Amino acid sequence: MQYRISRNAAVLLGEKREDSKEIFSQVNKLYEKRSKIVHFGTRRVIEKEDLLKLRNYVRESIKEIYHIDKDKNEVMVLLNTCGFGERIKRHE
Repeated sequence: MQYRISRNAAVLLGEKREDSKEIFSQVNKLYEKRSKIVHFGTRRVIEKEDLLKLRNYVRESIKEIYHIDKDKNEVMVLLNTCGFGERIKRHE
């Protein structure tokens, strides 16, 4: 699940291959912190900067999905078939 979430966020939000790599890395690290909280009760792993990054990724993802204007299954197929730096065609 961690890989899929990180990859999908990277494909959805990355405008260039390098952007996607950075987003993948950041989301992966955030997911690791989430796992430490959920599975081990470690609360002090999250910093304010992490919350701000996560909030931004969620906000931008919602906006992108809105502009793609397809149902969830279609979006998932598109995310699975696109590579880093490939933008999904938006309907504006």
